[in-house]
Amino acid sequence: QLDFKEDSLFRNIEPSFAYHLDLTRLAKNFSVRSLGSRQTSTGQVHLYTATPRPQALKMEKKANKAPRVFARALSFVLDFSSASFERMLVDALNALDVNVPSGGPGSDNHLFINLVSDYERVVLDPVVVEQVIVTILKRHSERVSRLGVAEVETRLVCCLSEDSPPISLRMVASNPTGYVHVMNTYVEAADES
Repeated sequence: QLDFKEDSLFRNIEPSFAYHLDLTRLAKNFSVRSLGSRQTSTGQVHLYTATPRPQALKMEKKANKAPRVFARALSFVLDFSSASFERMLVDALNALDVNVPSGGPGSDNHLFINLVSDYERVVLDPVVVEQVIVTILKRHSERVSRLGVAEVETRLVCCLSEDSPPISLRMVASNPTGYVHVMNTYVEAADES
């Protein structure tokens, strides 16, 4: 695809981390440029500025055409807890605070937190995880909105019971009205194409 040329999107990222950052998903609809990364006590936070691609704007006429910032946080944790999730969220917000482009943070910024571990062996109730995420986001809602973060997306792999196979969950939290957090949970399916 690139005729053996370097893909600058993956520059300065450990190869094993690149997959977990889900950058190819961004590159489909946005022209993406790195703002750098930060090693934190909980993992790594990578920041990108992104401008919507013309073909993406053609499909969604009402889409915001302004550039935005994508923060991609990657943490290798042993178990899911409210404290570990909150530390990761605060580290990502700190990185956004320090590295926003000149002219302010803008709007429609996006925060993606990928919690990578042996969750395949851990039984988690998605409803409890949703409640933990919403509670923590409410606690930090003023800062999240000040930084222009429109969505906070969390990904983790877990089991629903002792004998069930592992599933990958994506939980997308947004606050479209400024008053009520909306949480949508998806089970990822393998791409058959």
